[in-house]
Amino acid sequence: MAARREATYLRIRRHVDERLDYPALDVVGTARALGISERWVHRLLEKAGTSFGAHLLEERLILAAKRLRDPRWARLPIGTIAYDCGFADLSHFGRAFKARFAATPGEWRRGEGLSSAMP
Repeated sequence: MAARREATYLRIRRHVDERLDYPALDVVGTARALGISERWVHRLLEKAGTSFGAHLLEERLILAAKRLRDPRWARLPIGTIAYDCGFADLSHFGRAFKARFAATPGEWRRGEGLSSAMP
């Protein structure tokens, strides 16, 4: 049974990670896509010490942070990067980014953020 839970947990993570750029990604669609209940999604993530929303936010922030430091994305405005990482609200992105990395997205892009803040 533990192996089955672990496999389902990994499927949830993979499903989310492959769809970070989809702003409407939510627990309902994830559960439906994986053929499991919403409650089961919540329980498995809870056992891992997180929630669906917290995991989704963390992964989107990490993706945005990587892109902001990647020269291939340097010509794109910060807002475009945020939207491409699944954020529908630029204000929310800016607040969450600063809370997570102790730097604004612009500061991070210029290399002013703490590189140790990256997981």
